[in-house]
Amino acid sequence: MKEIKGRRELKYYINQFDYLSLKCKLKNVMEVDTNGNGKGEYEIISLYFDDLYNSAYREKIAGTNDRVKYRIRIYNFSDRTIKLEKKSKNGDITSKVSRTISRDQYEAIMRGQPGFLLQDRPQEFVDLYSGIRSGALMPKVLVRYNREAFCLKAANLRITFDTGLSTGNSNLNLFDRNGLFFSPEPNLTILEIKYDEFFPSHIKSVVQSNGRLRENASKYVISRRFNYIL
Repeated sequence: MKEIKGRRELKYYINQFDYLSLKCKLKNVMEVDTNGNGKGEYEIISLYFDDLYNSAYREKIAGTNDRVKYRIRIYNFSDRTIKLEKKSKNGDITSKVSRTISRDQYEAIMRGQPGFLLQDRPQEFVDLYSGIRSGALMPKVLVRYNREAFCLKAANLRITFDTGLSTGNSNLNLFDRNGLFFSPEPNLTILEIKYDEFFPSHIKSVVQSNGRLRENASKYVISRRFNYIL
């Protein structure tokens, strides 16, 4: 099996002034994400899975170094691109296995019929398959937010701003745009920096700030805070 190379992932909570200032500076040294609306902006909706003991939630809260979580992600409420993802975390190093699935395959997972996961690279999602089939893993929460993304392809560097976080605790239909969502942290902005081994100094000088502290930010944990016992 091909080794999956991890990336460094740094997260910060930032205020409105910091967000606007940084965004203005990054426009001069990085490219906006071409997958966005021309300004690098798009909406992300993710459906997260957890087990009967809410292990992914509790391990994140406890700061466990080696942990895994599963999610299905779409963009702008469209089924044009549906991503099934396994995200592994070890300290600052994050690795991700991503697989594009069809709308029918998404519906099959939601019915508890993930047999297709054993076809085509079954080793990548065998734990998810086993968890769903046994009833140990299940959908827990929808997480919805707006993302603005900047890229530096030569260094495989990506910097994003996530705003407008909202969650659907009772509605787990990934494609229900009109479902009930509420904002657990309405003024929250999360800065994320993702890179390999090399972080270009001219970009680092833009985003570095003595007053900005790294956070153990997790949109999943924020969204589960009010229903983690379910």
